[in-house]
Amino acid sequence: MMEDKKRLVALTPILFRCIQYQRGDTLPADNKTMVDAWINAGSARWEDEAQDAKTKKAKAKAVAATATPGRPGISTTGNQEDLAGRIPETPERQKPKPKRSAKK
Repeated sequence: MMEDKKRLVALTPILFRCIQYQRGDTLPADNKTMVDAWINAGSARWEDEAQDAKTKKAKAKAVAATATPGRPGISTTGNQEDLAGRIPETPERQKPKPKRSAKK
């Protein structure tokens, strides 16, 4: 029969040996002191690789987002060249929500 292989999985973000491990990442198990500390703290647990492969669900994908460039502001001098920011986000400047068509 096949031997059940286990892997140490991070339950919280862990920084170890200059590597940042996130939730669900496999941790190195060669340092018994650290493995015991992670398990006792609830930061990691042992999981079966075979069972994990069967029950593994698709991870949620992140939506790419960036900061809006510039600073919000209004020119106090009235010159267009003094505007160094972005247009302030006010209720008047928001786009209207698209209307849904009713299916009949």
